[in-house]
Amino acid sequence: MGRIRRVYFAAVFGAAGGLAASYLHHSLLLETLAGPLSFVARLGYLLILGLMVGGAIGFFPSLTEGFGALSLQHVVRAGAIGAGCGAVGGLVALPLAEVLHTRLGGGVASRMIALALLGLAIGVAEGVNGGARWWRGLAGGAAGGAIAGLLLECLLALRDTYAAAGIVALMAIGACVTLGISLFVNVLSDAWLEGIAPGNLGAIYHLGKFIAPHEAIIGSGKKASIFIWVSSAAARHASICLTSAGSRLRLLDPAVRVLVNGSPVTECLLRAGDEIEIGASRFRYRERVLTSSSGSHSQ
Repeated sequence: MGRIRRVYFAAVFGAAGGLAASYLHHSLLLETLAGPLSFVARLGYLLILGLMVGGAIGFFPSLTEGFGALSLQHVVRAGAIGAGCGAVGGLVALPLAEVLHTRLGGGVASRMIALALLGLAIGVAEGVNGGARWWRGLAGGAAGGAIAGLLLECLLALRDTYAAAGIVALMAIGACVTLGISLFVNVLSDAWLEGIAPGNLGAIYHLGKFIAPHEAIIGSGKKASIFIWVSSAAARHASICLTSAGSRLRLLDPAVRVLVNGSPVTECLLRAGDEIEIGASRFRYRERVLTSSSGSHSQ
């Protein structure tokens, strides 16, 4: 999918995570939290609720990273990382919101701060699963969480429809956090590969955090940064890294070949719009700001 569609689906999956969280909340903890509880007991139940809410909101959007790899293993791994990071964020965010709400005498600031922390934690999952720079996932998550806190305060003020407002609020939290992350990651990308073959058509692979000497490994190996599900690709077929001169593509396995714009190469600097062929997979190289890599390809 293209970058705009990727942003859209991130928000949809985030809202789905919020809906799942609201179901868990209403099924397991709503009546308990609505009843009389001591402050300590309430914090304990909020810890459990935070685990459920953060885990659900972190899980669903992370699945999109795994789907792009066309691998069940990658889907499970990405979902588990997202759920784990989200659960840790929720574990901190909800009790913190209660403490800040009490100390600050209510108000929107406590919710914004707490949900910004939840967004930060889910942004960590993007940094692990995707290829964008870490700060973009963190900043996007924090911004989305802060906006979600503002919306949550408004929605929970609707006392006449409190239950419905709670469901919408959790969906809004999921959508805002994942939308913020996706906007920062996709719109501010340094460089990325866009799948143009039937098997990976529209898939986006971010390259922002693969700065030399770190390389994004492309291949059919399960540990490849850019996993391609084709038998004609080697486990470690090629690599790309960002250098001061531009994005460098390098052939890793001498038994196979890489084509750039139809010509075989062993190493070259990529230019925006270059078409890369690895086995039966094809990619188009894109970059947000044209670098000085406008020189000729070296074979």
